[in-house]
Amino acid sequence: MRQPLQRFLTTMNERGLDRPEAHLMEALRVWWTDRALQESPDSTMDTEEEPDRLFGVMKEQVEGKLGHFPGDRDLFFQWYHLLKDLDVIDSVTELVRADRSHTLLLPEMLFTTFADRIRDEAIPPRTLLITEAEKFLPRLKSFVESNRDRLITLTTERWIMHKLLELAFAGEAHVRIRFQSIYKPMDLPLYDGIFSVPDFGGRLDPAECHDQFWTNETEGIAAENLLRHLTEQGILHLIAPAKLTFGGAGLASLRRVLSKAFQVGRIEALPEGSLRPWTGIRAYWITLSKQPVSQVILGRLGWKDGNLSPETEQRLTPTRFADQKDWRVDLYLADNQAELARYQASDIRKTKLKEVAEIFRGKSIMKKDIRPGEIAVLNISNLEEGEVLWDGLDTIAEERRKVRRYELEPGDLVMTCRGTVNKFAVIDQLPRTVIASANIIVLRFKEGIDSTWAKIFLESPVGAALVKSFQRGGTVMNINPGDIGELEIPWPDPQKQQRLIEEYRREWEHLRETIRQAEERWKNKRTAIEQQLYQ
Repeated sequence: MRQPLQRFLTTMNERGLDRPEAHLMEALRVWWTDRALQESPDSTMDTEEEPDRLFGVMKEQVEGKLGHFPGDRDLFFQWYHLLKDLDVIDSVTELVRADRSHTLLLPEMLFTTFADRIRDEAIPPRTLLITEAEKFLPRLKSFVESNRDRLITLTTERWIMHKLLELAFAGEAHVRIRFQSIYKPMDLPLYDGIFSVPDFGGRLDPAECHDQFWTNETEGIAAENLLRHLTEQGILHLIAPAKLTFGGAGLASLRRVLSKAFQVGRIEALPEGSLRPWTGIRAYWITLSKQPVSQVILGRLGWKDGNLSPETEQRLTPTRFADQKDWRVDLYLADNQAELARYQASDIRKTKLKEVAEIFRGKSIMKKDIRPGEIAVLNISNLEEGEVLWDGLDTIAEERRKVRRYELEPGDLVMTCRGTVNKFAVIDQLPRTVIASANIIVLRFKEGIDSTWAKIFLESPVGAALVKSFQRGGTVMNINPGDIGELEIPWPDPQKQQRLIEEYRREWEHLRETIRQAEERWKNKRTAIEQQLYQ
């Protein structure tokens, strides 16, 4: 950080003005005062020699807009001369980076890739909309300067950012700044190109949605809202979390609507960690438009020479893509494509897990809650090779009635929903009262599906690929109970289930006995050899 800006921050923090919003507010106060001086045609003020008059201009022309100045004449004089000659965008970017807890900036390469893609479009976009522009501060200035032949609109729903962006781009006739939320009905024109990275994981109160959106989740609202502002030839470039591609309820309804009214051009998985430190959630680059497309590209992007570029991809006809129930890219990029296709095309009856099982996540247990007690807690570490290791379970001292909703029952299928590896186990018997931790999803099947049958399928290559396709996280797994309920499993008749289960168990026991005998033989042979070492 440049020295003047660092000194400004230091003096603010020394006075207890350590809120990020306060830093931006006082910087804006300085720049507005400087602009007021420049716009005064008869001003002959020497700001180095007339601190009283300088302070007076701020009080008369700026304080009414920003509120009371938290200091005296000398403090404002100091701040004014530290900041007045600094570039607004560069300075705001540095202030935001210094206050990581408040506004996190997205990686610059996302914006660079967007710039590259609109440059290569067959019909160059003449009007562009960049939403929540403060997320892209480091690249905004160069983007605006290199696109003077386009009309650019920048939005923000933060008042202070709105005023700072207005100030920063006051001299750019092709730039419009709008104080606008993308999570509410918008008063905006139509655009040829839109780039948006909406907030991930937020939910609005249904009343706030004004009954105008299919979902109350922020990423879904933003997508639907922005598509209403596309021209006939326009393209929406949307960076969205994984759940937008497979989520149920409102998100499923939204996908159906979008598939009918718009054309999906691309769905590409971003590289692991692309959005850090903003978020570690797995994300996709999705493009939608009104114009027909000749093919739908499903793929993964990777980093090459500091830029995003295709790593692997599949191309589908729009008709074939429209036949899919959701937009799970991983299913099209999985190594066992042929097996997946065979399963999906098979005539065997299938059912969604949510139709045949009660699904719930376990209880969140803090370290401080672990102590001797009557309630045992099943966690990831207690699952190994498809079985539960009952010895060594943590315990908590809690009334049973308070944790009954998380209590395990014989026949439950448990699966890990966090960590790095999928683990499954069927609860055959319970030695005591045991509840699942928040790292575990419990599937309690109704009549017709055997838990062991479901476990065998979910552990198979096809089942594992299906489970992975509902993954929200990156390296660290994050599977939501509501999402996994959308997974389809085969539902053959009970006789076939039992026949295959018995065969599976028989071979599994044979494998374990073979391993036990081999280990025993190795132990005996090793002992015999060791006894001869010194003879």
